[in-house]
Amino acid sequence: MMALLHTTCVFVVCSFIGSVVSLEVFQQRVVVNSSELCIIPINPTHLRWEKQPGSIKEIEYSARMSNSPDLPEWLKYTYDGYTSTGYIYGVPPMRLVTLNLDVIGFNRYDNYDVKQLIISLEIMRREPMEYIMELKIDNMNIRDLCIPRRMNDLRNVLAENLGWKKKDGNRVVPVYMASAVDVGENRVPLRPNEAEGVVIHFASDKDFSTALRKLQVEISPLWKLRPCPREMKRTSVERHFRRYSFLVDWCSFRLVTTVVAPTGSEEQSKKGAQKNAATIGSDAEGVLDETIDFVNGKRKFVTEPEIFQFKSEIPERTYGYETLLATILPGSIGGLIGIVLMALLWADREDESVDGDSLFFEAAFRMLFSLIRFLFHKFQLYLSIYFNI
Repeated sequence: MMALLHTTCVFVVCSFIGSVVSLEVFQQRVVVNSSELCIIPINPTHLRWEKQPGSIKEIEYSARMSNSPDLPEWLKYTYDGYTSTGYIYGVPPMRLVTLNLDVIGFNRYDNYDVKQLIISLEIMRREPMEYIMELKIDNMNIRDLCIPRRMNDLRNVLAENLGWKKKDGNRVVPVYMASAVDVGENRVPLRPNEAEGVVIHFASDKDFSTALRKLQVEISPLWKLRPCPREMKRTSVERHFRRYSFLVDWCSFRLVTTVVAPTGSEEQSKKGAQKNAATIGSDAEGVLDETIDFVNGKRKFVTEPEIFQFKSEIPERTYGYETLLATILPGSIGGLIGIVLMALLWADREDESVDGDSLFFEAAFRMLFSLIRFLFHKFQLYLSIYFNI
């Protein structure tokens, strides 16, 4: 029994070693920029496979860093089963120069064939950009925006309809992308076929366009409703995004600016921060009340305008005039009617004989006069207390 088990283990190990030795390996070189979002697609053609029409999850992939069990922290992986395409995406840090990734492909429809793709990343150093636009799209997943066509559609909306486009060598590029569920912006959808939502940031060294600044002023009252309900009233530029099937959550829309603290002593940093704050505030044309704060020379976002107020800061006004007007006018009309009615009923009373009906009416009018006198004294007391007379 032990001999049979030993023979079986040796056969399995030899088969595994043989499969590893015969593993077909492919190479790919990719050049990316630091501080910019890079998206690396992995499709069957990279491993010289052909996808069968109509198949789902025919070819799957497993990605990791070379000599490591997983991808680095700044890289994520997503998969589209309908096209058998994997996407590796992330923002390379500035400290890296090169990085090797190992991708293992597994073909279910080709005798369970296994191949390896080695991706060599060459990272070109680029400084972070100053002007950043934050956007959340509710009806998309990460794998949807990894498709180049959809990303180009989003760039076209920014360039053609919002006037934020490449000029004087300053490009508008994505610098961040994450699932809205992963960053806590959305909940996990109850229906599996619903999208999780995508949070994406675009950045440029070119200042925001006038259309973008007007859009921020337009949607700023919605920030307190974050996230926006799907039935929220649409903005003036909604039609441009809907043309490309983008459902934008306008409560999450932001325009922020990053500024680097000047080198030198802490006092010089504070002076530089105040100067930069004054410059940005003057360039914003009254759109944003921006402030800048530096902590140990790090980048920090310029805050958006305050939209919340304390109760003590809300102005108050009295309603005494409205209350007096609403009380005197109906009271005067009622008193006039009462006087006219009294005059009609009490005219020529001396000539009438006293009977039971007369005594009844006399008692009723005495009660009416007593009630009117009581109400009048109450009204005088109210006026004296309220107006401190």
